[in-house]
Amino acid sequence: MLISFLTPISVSILIFILNIPFMILAKKHIGKTFAIKTFLAILWLSLCLVFVQYPVITSDKLLVAVFGGFMLGAGVGLAVRGEVF
Repeated sequence: MLISFLTPISVSILIFILNIPFMILAKKHIGKTFAIKTFLAILWLSLCLVFVQYPVITSDKLLVAVFGGFMLGAGVGLAVRGEVF
């Protein structure tokens, strides 16, 4: 998000580009199936950021960080338990 603030590149494109090395490492070290699922999840996230209009809940930067951390933690927790895939 900081890079997108400093450059004209959108967050959705940056998320996809910055995760490419991690997708390659996932294929090399964990396996092809995991890498494909990772690719699809990152692609889905990027497309959602482009097409879904999210409402601004608050402009307070601390609350935005807390909400973002909560949502990220919930997503990782669901993914680790296998609930998402």
